[in-house]
Amino acid sequence: MLGGSYVGELSVGPTKLRLRLLLEGPGKSTLFSIDQGNAPIPASENTLQGDRLTLKFAAIGAVYEARIVSPDRLEGTFTQGGQSFPLVFVRGEAPPARPAAAQLGPLTQQILDEQRQKLGTPGMVAGWASSAAALTILVSGTRSAASPAPALAADKWHLGSVSKSMTATMIARLVDRGKLQWDSKLGQVLGARVPKMNPAYRDVTLLHLLSHRSGMPGNIDLALFDRFTRPPMADPRAERLQFAELALAMPPEAKPGERLIYSNNGFVVAGLMAEQVTGKSWERLMQEQLFAPLRLASAGFGPPGSAGRLDQPEGHIVLPQGKCTPTRLDNPAALGPAGLVHMAMIDLLRYLDAHRTRPQRFLRKATWDKLHTPPFGGNYALGWSVSPSGSLWHNGSNGSWYAEVAVDQKAGTVAAFAANDAAAAGGGPGPILTAALRAASSGPQLP
Repeated sequence: MLGGSYVGELSVGPTKLRLRLLLEGPGKSTLFSIDQGNAPIPASENTLQGDRLTLKFAAIGAVYEARIVSPDRLEGTFTQGGQSFPLVFVRGEAPPARPAAAQLGPLTQQILDEQRQKLGTPGMVAGWASSAAALTILVSGTRSAASPAPALAADKWHLGSVSKSMTATMIARLVDRGKLQWDSKLGQVLGARVPKMNPAYRDVTLLHLLSHRSGMPGNIDLALFDRFTRPPMADPRAERLQFAELALAMPPEAKPGERLIYSNNGFVVAGLMAEQVTGKSWERLMQEQLFAPLRLASAGFGPPGSAGRLDQPEGHIVLPQGKCTPTRLDNPAALGPAGLVHMAMIDLLRYLDAHRTRPQRFLRKATWDKLHTPPFGGNYALGWSVSPSGSLWHNGSNGSWYAEVAVDQKAGTVAAFAANDAAAAGGGPGPILTAALRAASSGPQLP
């Protein structure tokens, strides 16, 4: 019987994108691009004729036409932008595994240049610092695929979901100041503001939201994004409330604390809680509670730079034929707490170093511990994935940028890289670059 979850991998030039297709019944199918944010892409048309399945995805201008080989296997072509590529889906929940990254040794300018070229990415930046070595920043390529203007070490880069740990850190400051508590409940803080909230969320706490344990679905329907203003936007608070109302009306996928469901919705709602108790926008709170105290002067929101001017790197959409096309399109401004921060590499390393050194003038020790400890088991803390050794990691992408960050307290190192397209999210040389960056930043162990 056809139906359920299917997984596959789409090869687009050097990039390999892992996909999940959910066939939920007659006339309802949803596609997820695991390596590009994993947001739901609902099929606008579903046609089943004999052993032929046709799915149209108007939101991304794509069509999947497949033959049903068996209830467990679909073989077909994925067409987007006038180009068609073979795509096979097999029944399952787990995405295809990535091969182990080759070991190239510590990252150098030559390796960065080579890996960027293999990915076809216009521009990249990488940086690291340790307790035993000077800060290093390497930059490669151009600000735009449409211009020879070089990317510079001081340029700003969109960080996507790396912003989640920043939202959690800002909220931790509010907890230290008594404005919120980790066990503050949605019903208590937002009940009057969101009267149509699904009752299942009333006992969800701030800690549930920031650790993806609220049971809330990951995203609202992607087709609804067009209702919301894209950045820049002077004050997104009204639209953030509307976004949260949609998210909080959705039925939960699990009970609070039961399992990890990666949820952009949850971070938007957490940001709304911070706005509710302070009377200030999430954007202003980030400036006051995070950017200013840590001296992150380059930090801002949405695509960096000015429209119509190439004063900063541009994001890129990679079309199926592998062509990079510059774009300033971003997620709605309302989604800020889940993934809209940008900044220069030097400030990103300064932010990461705060999580390495954990200054108690900024947060209490117990609060740093809370940020870095998975509260319900597993390996996800508050905006951070935590390794068995205790190191912190996260990545982020809005589909046209990519960033990855790491903090290793035991080795005394921080490291990050960013790119102005999302090719590094899809495998290929991306993991090689990550391994080389970690080797470069490893440094001597602290005594």
